[in-house]
Amino acid sequence: MVADGPNDAVANGRDVGSYDSGMCQKYVRDQCWRVPSLYGSAIDAWNGARFKHPGDRTPPKGAPVYYRGGNYGHAVIWVGDNIRSTDCTSAYDVSEAAISWVENNWGYTYLGWTEDINGVTVIHEQGDDDVKEEDIAKIAARINHTLGDWNSDGELDGDTKKEDADLADQRLRQIENVVRNIKADVDKILKAVT
Repeated sequence: MVADGPNDAVANGRDVGSYDSGMCQKYVRDQCWRVPSLYGSAIDAWNGARFKHPGDRTPPKGAPVYYRGGNYGHAVIWVGDNIRSTDCTSAYDVSEAAISWVENNWGYTYLGWTEDINGVTVIHEQGDDDVKEEDIAKIAARINHTLGDWNSDGELDGDTKKEDADLADQRLRQIENVVRNIKADVDKILKAVT
């Protein structure tokens, strides 16, 4: 079963203190994210990723991070302030280091991070709780303002009749409910798939 999210993937990765040498991609996809096998090497996984962020050195927590070098490249997981990596400071050990450690010590080239690993999207850039109540309220207020029913002070604008503004507000509340229902449905589908 795929990890529930970035915090879960990082916790899974931190549960391990040693790992087979040369198995960095397996560590990130299997130990951390619990994603099935697909690619045989880190560089193949990078090349096969659909949602890459080349050169971006500010990955979100839990993101798979990749380097080019050697025959197979190197894969690590971003734990929030460092990478967590197999063989990083010594063979068979899993440890944490700066994102530049692999470049500075092995001479590899930093490639970037991905939202997916082995064809499974694991990072949702908006975060796990993208739609918040206050965000919905801000969107509704902005739409009302854009439609011209209300001014920036929250007062009826110009010739707008109160009943027209109330009707627009009802329509917006219906939209809010639809957005909430869609989010709930998507969350259910994602849980069923993972």
